Amino acid sequence: MFHIIALPAEEADYWTRIRSYFESFFGSVEGAISPFFQDCDREAYIDSALFWLDAIGNSESLFAPYADFIYACIPAITRRADNSEKKIEKSLNGLRAVSYYGCLLVRPPKITDAAHWEDPKTLDLLLSRLGAESISWPYKTECCGGSLVLTDTGIAHKLIGRIVDMAIEAEADCIVTACPLCQSNIDTREEEIASRHGKHYNLPVFYFTELMAIAFGVPNAEACLKKHFVDAMPLLESKNLLNNIE
Repeated sequence: MFHIIALPAEEADYWTRIRSYFESFFGSVEGAISPFFQDCDREAYIDSALFWLDAIGNSESLFAPYADFIYACIPAITRRADNSEKKIEKSLNGLRAVSYYGCLLVRPPKITDAAHWEDPKTLDLLLSRLGAESISWPYKTECCGGSLVLTDTGIAHKLIGRIVDMAIEAEADCIVTACPLCQSNIDTREEEIASRHGKHYNLPVFYFTELMAIAFGVPNAEACLKKHFVDAMPLLESKNLLNNIE
């Protein structure tokens, strides 16, 4: 969910070590997310990361949501090593989504250094960059209950139900989150909550990189999508978003 770097700012080789960190990071995750970075300009990617870190403005502890990092590196991800543009394979045009950050990605602002912690924008901008319609709604930073889904399901169900109800009221096709726990809580509990309260929920919940996989034409992107509790395939098929998925 977060990348945390804590290095003494007074060290002469501070930025050299930061660059080394990102070079190491690139290598460690390259196998897992290589379709996103295939043929991309490695140096441009690292430079984007450094620019992003510098913009945080906190020299003692660098702490920010992963979605912010990905968005900052989009220009590098979409440009090949030969400087030619690497186009998005499948625009998410027609998909109406609400961005859900949850309560921890941008809070507390003194720690996260979030500029707009009540109304964050990064995930919205990322979805728009991929072609989706990002819908404004008031529940983007509400709590889903977190671990209470295991210890006090009544409270968690109430919180999750409010989020889903508001997303439906906003006429969203889906919820997109940058928090794995939020994605799991809402996706796994929708049917149970709907059944208990006499409602009908069928709102897919995506982790944002799943939609990135579709947009960048990653082969077999539906493999993880088929594991959702709320079936996301009918929605994606209705929006013609599965054509480039093998």
